[in-house]
Amino acid sequence: MTYEQRQKIENGNFYKALIAHGCMIIGYASLEIVLLYLLVQSYHASSAVLGFFGAIAAVPATIIGFLAPVFDRITARKKWLILMQLLEITSIFLLAVCLISKQTLYLVACLDLLLVAVSTVSNTLEIGFIPEILFEDEAKIEKTVDVQYVLSSGLSILTGLFSSPILLFVGFRALIVISIIASALGIFFYLLIKDILPNSSNINLKYIDNGETVNDQKKAKSGYVQRLLSDGKQFLHAFPAIIIIFTEAILGGITGLLFQLLPITMKELGIPVALFSLVDAVQQAGDAAGGFIAPFIKVRLTTFFILDYLFSGICFVLIGFSNMPNIIRIILLLLASIVMGMSGNVFEKLMYRSFNMQNISAMHAIATSVFSLFSIIGYLGSLIQVGTLMFWTTAGLLSIFFGLLLVIMQKKMDS
Repeated sequence: MTYEQRQKIENGNFYKALIAHGCMIIGYASLEIVLLYLLVQSYHASSAVLGFFGAIAAVPATIIGFLAPVFDRITARKKWLILMQLLEITSIFLLAVCLISKQTLYLVACLDLLLVAVSTVSNTLEIGFIPEILFEDEAKIEKTVDVQYVLSSGLSILTGLFSSPILLFVGFRALIVISIIASALGIFFYLLIKDILPNSSNINLKYIDNGETVNDQKKAKSGYVQRLLSDGKQFLHAFPAIIIIFTEAILGGITGLLFQLLPITMKELGIPVALFSLVDAVQQAGDAAGGFIAPFIKVRLTTFFILDYLFSGICFVLIGFSNMPNIIRIILLLLASIVMGMSGNVFEKLMYRSFNMQNISAMHAIATSVFSLFSIIGYLGSLIQVGTLMFWTTAGLLSIFFGLLLVIMQKKMDS
């Protein structure tokens, strides 16, 4: 294969992967908007029910880190990726049918769990698939990651913006049709991607990375457990990163609950629930803006998180004031989202600076599981029978508390 042929295939795969990824985002996001909308409007779901659905969404991410050895043994990634995406569009269709026919919440919850689980596995497979279709070109891979980040944020915002008028003037069924068509287009463009490493699928699956056969599974399992314990020890001894990781996980779990209960908060405030996707788009726009601003932030990492917790905490407390005008609440939500968007970028830098680069994937997987675990715990807060504005106030006060705690810790480290 000549260099020109390789570049042609590489560029083609690059654009096909981006289009496919974007279509899958639109498909998934559209149905999730329909789900939240109908849970409130049709099922008249309480805070506890919405919190339960939020917890369901966090379960797959909680355990995905423990499946890393399984993903390492997968070689024909395109085949498995397409299979997972076919399962995803099937899950979307079945969930849509259940919502339209107003089946029991238990069945809806089971299908939502299946959809989230399949999507989580699909995203994990895609991470390993991208290097294969780009000849393991590091520059092109990094470019793909950067573009996908912007694409994901942009499409999520646009989906939210267009979903509100569609829900108001056309109906939720139109969004379901868009979800299915977009997902089908995503699968189509993934199928168009040319395999770069055709021989990789011929690797005998009975072998694992260190050359052991299936007959040595007992030994391999022991090695896996030892590595997992070693990674856990390294993770827990990274100071002060571990403090910030757990603080981010706790606050992230509570924040996730706030956004999950956003339709109920809007209903309590007299805002039409159909405008939920528009308000959600404001939050996502702030998050995306924060991601763009973050590279220009040059302050000390711990100092940044102190400012983050104090500022976003104050915004949340003000949002919780009962007599606060709704337009001011929207502005405060946007400002808090910008800071939280910056936090996500800075947090990634913290991970890279705090752990051994050779073990960064394992550390990131553990951190993801920790975040998801606290998300589930946070969603349990929805069982508390209080107005949702009280949750915003509580989250704000807790954020301010952690900010002040970090101030004390930083002073001790500097002394």
